[in-house]
Amino acid sequence: MINLVDVLDKNGNLTGKSVSLNEVQARGYWHAGVHALIFKNNREILIQKRTHEIIFHPDELDISVGGTVDSGEQPDQTMLREIKEEVGLSIPADKLMLISVTRYNHYWPSLKKKNRTIMYSYLVEIDESDIQLQVQPEEISWAKFISLGEAKKLIRKGRIKSLGKIEPTYAYYKSLISAMESYILKS
Repeated sequence: MINLVDVLDKNGNLTGKSVSLNEVQARGYWHAGVHALIFKNNREILIQKRTHEIIFHPDELDISVGGTVDSGEQPDQTMLREIKEEVGLSIPADKLMLISVTRYNHYWPSLKKKNRTIMYSYLVEIDESDIQLQVQPEEISWAKFISLGEAKKLIRKGRIKSLGKIEPTYAYYKSLISAMESYILKS
């Protein structure tokens, strides 16, 4: 079964058209996506290593969990589904904190794919007692929590020898970390 994706205009409005994700990327249609920075109340951040089979950024680290919003789904529903699928955590909806909605527009010449996404970015704070990670082996090699300091170093340097190389979306990751730190200061 092929999941369909709603095609959006550049402002995030539904166009009434739904197509496969492959068609969305081949034609460069706008669509909705989600990302979440998951952190423990002790400020440790979840990172994951992507598998070598995944299309975008194989064998690289990611400090967010995310995916594409399926046709008819709302971004918060997708976020909860993706967190469960990718790392095995069942998160209550009230734990999702929407921090931004932005446009991501990138062309991958080697893959002949255009990724034009209206991105819904979330923070998710979890209690240490909530943690039983179970990764989705088709997408993720491993996942674990690292300290805030290690996460900042990883973003600053692009890699940590013991962990690996991070996806080159440093400004985006910095914005997620900054939002997390602001949230912690207000709490």
